[in-house]
Amino acid sequence: MYQMNTSVSPNEIQYIVNSTTWVGSVEFRNLPLISWLVGPNGSGKTFALANMAPQLQKHLVEKHNEDNRRPIKVAYIKVSRTSSLIDSTIHRGTIEQLSSQQDIVGVVETTFNTSIGRLASKPALRIRVQATLEARLGRKINMRFDQGQLEFSMESTSATYSHQQEARGILEFIHHLSVLYDESFGGFVFDEPELSLHPQRQMWLLDEIRKLNKPCIIATHSPAMLDVRNIEDLRGVICFHGDGRPPTQISDLTLDNFRLTRLLPRLTADSNAFYFTTNPLFCEGYQDAVLFSEVIRSLGLGLAMVGNPIAAGGKDSVVQALELAHALGKKPFAIVDLDAIFDERLTQYGLNIPACKASLIKMGKADFVELRKSLTDHLDKLLPLITIEKCNRLTTELQKHKEAPGKRRLLLETVARNDETLQSHEFKNSRELIQGAFKTMCDLLEEANIFVLPLGELEHHLPGFSGDPFNVSDKDKPNTLDAELEWLKPITRKKEEVRKRYPQLVAIFDKLPLGSSVDVLPILKIELSNMLHIIVQSISLRSVTEITHISSAFSHDKWKELSQIFTCNSLTVESPQYFFGEFEILDKYG
Repeated sequence: MYQMNTSVSPNEIQYIVNSTTWVGSVEFRNLPLISWLVGPNGSGKTFALANMAPQLQKHLVEKHNEDNRRPIKVAYIKVSRTSSLIDSTIHRGTIEQLSSQQDIVGVVETTFNTSIGRLASKPALRIRVQATLEARLGRKINMRFDQGQLEFSMESTSATYSHQQEARGILEFIHHLSVLYDESFGGFVFDEPELSLHPQRQMWLLDEIRKLNKPCIIATHSPAMLDVRNIEDLRGVICFHGDGRPPTQISDLTLDNFRLTRLLPRLTADSNAFYFTTNPLFCEGYQDAVLFSEVIRSLGLGLAMVGNPIAAGGKDSVVQALELAHALGKKPFAIVDLDAIFDERLTQYGLNIPACKASLIKMGKADFVELRKSLTDHLDKLLPLITIEKCNRLTTELQKHKEAPGKRRLLLETVARNDETLQSHEFKNSRELIQGAFKTMCDLLEEANIFVLPLGELEHHLPGFSGDPFNVSDKDKPNTLDAELEWLKPITRKKEEVRKRYPQLVAIFDKLPLGSSVDVLPILKIELSNMLHIIVQSISLRSVTEITHISSAFSHDKWKELSQIFTCNSLTVESPQYFFGEFEILDKYG
């Protein structure tokens, strides 16, 4: 039996894609076996697939020509295939026609009908698909010809039934498998294969694609269909953008590969949606992510622009995640604890953001080094003034840190939260200098979309925290989170209450691209203005002289529409030039 050599990687191919969505063309190089096209609707993914499919097919033909003369085909599996075909029947003549087309070279657009015909004409293929369905889903396929037509039925553990009664997702899965297992295809191009598939079955489908070791390009909106396990997989992620920019691919990684290797599996397991978000929002820990998400929702703000906050897993990972997102052409945001201000990698990332760098230059600074030194100098000058006699508790805590960086962090956090320990007048000048230097650095980092929690750790911003301010224990963190989530729980909680409870967090959230609350008033004003314009015209023409005449100024359908939005409570017309009335907006908008 013919067996194709499927171990050829498409790394050597250079895809050139043109689109009306952006200007010019884009080149993609060094793609791994599986590539993913991700991005919002209307960003050009489907158009790119149509460009890339024939290039992939041509490349595979060139790679196989020396060793194998059999034509190489690429399957193009488009979106929405089964909806109009689910009730169709397949004739024997169709099967024979499919068999005669096995050697056609090129890009083959597959349909549900051709997939079922393929199963009927290739018993070995049908058996393999049936075995997979039985293992994964507990289903069997029954096929037989009756009077020249194919009867296709499904069998579960309890009954046999027509394929017309099967769930669309199962039929999609059969279609995908029948294409993937067909050895005449050397590569695949999928447009949104996740449609109608349960997330677990999407992951099964991706597993089957990986096993084949054949090149595959997938345009998807589903995190379950994206599986970036390592740096090689990352090369295959092509991010499309909704703002007219060309898509972005990381072909030559300049990121820290060691750190990236540790970050990628965690992002894939916990926050795969990051790849689909235009403005991902990173934070340090899981509890930060949960609380930020709930507070944002309680404020009535949307998460559509940033997605759910992503717990990167510590300051180092936040920096790596920011660098990765930036390299993929995204505009990432981050919320970090106060001690991140001392992280040189974080400030170096900020320096690479044009807005942040421009502000530094405007201040006459080349980088953050001088600013950080100014802050540490002020902290170092204050440290000797703190004695056991003046600041008993703070002195005790400072003594627990043997190195200067630890002492500085603790002292900065104490100053930042206005701890009573340092409220003495003799510390006033040092306090103000430290606060000024700290604010300058925070303001600059905001230019890079990095927001520093101003009071230290998250718990210091939460009224539910009742632990030791100098030592937030591992037990304090979940207990405080539970208390805050309980407070946020009532759906009747007013936005003003939320803003009052979390002023520092709200100040940060207000600067994020979260989108505003839905406001129907501007649209209603336009509708009302248009309606009043016609009424005024009718009054000037004397066709409307009292409230009961208003409906005559409009067509029947238009008045029926307007009367569902507005009501006229009164209208007095003394002359075409002098009249007054009262109109009310019906409360149907929440």
